[in-house]
Amino acid sequence: MPDYLDEKIIAQRKAREREKHKKLAEGMYVKDTLFTFKRIPLLDETISIVLPDSFVDLPKDMADVKYPYLNRPQIIKTSLDTRVNYCINYFPKERLLPNQTLQVAQQVRTLAQHANPALQFSELEKMENTHFATYWYDFKSFTLDGQLYNIAFFCSVYEALMHGLFNCPYEEKQEWQPIAFQMIEAVGKYTEEASI
Repeated sequence: MPDYLDEKIIAQRKAREREKHKKLAEGMYVKDTLFTFKRIPLLDETISIVLPDSFVDLPKDMADVKYPYLNRPQIIKTSLDTRVNYCINYFPKERLLPNQTLQVAQQVRTLAQHANPALQFSELEKMENTHFATYWYDFKSFTLDGQLYNIAFFCSVYEALMHGLFNCPYEEKQEWQPIAFQMIEAVGKYTEEASI
């Protein structure tokens, strides 16, 4: 009986601790790991994204294997075990007005569906809490060693197109999804003082 009580107390403490960590600025839990986050500049340092502190650039040789197509993402940030990835393509020379973002997102989603008819894609949705007009959809994909949960997103950033992709093991979807949405919502203007 005392062991059961100890386990119950430990579980309650963990639950209370998790309640304190529901925002990127406070850090967020995945399983029993607390991830802290930082804002980093992208490409021309006019925009920034928020990532876990522990994420690194995916080495080129691994990127060639993981994304074996010519148009692989320009930026691929990954967890140390390479199981969770955040990819960005940014096209500053492609003028895109905010009201055109939906059209681009719809076209890309349609192309992806035609190229991968076995995959199930969610409907396209708009994120409301973002600095820029942002549309997203999610889908499950398959790899040699399992299933991935993916979120594709599109936004017009200073009249340039940003296309991003977040993915994680499908069995970790419930824990990573709220983190991924907050990371996408945090895409913003880069300044030295910008907070998470």
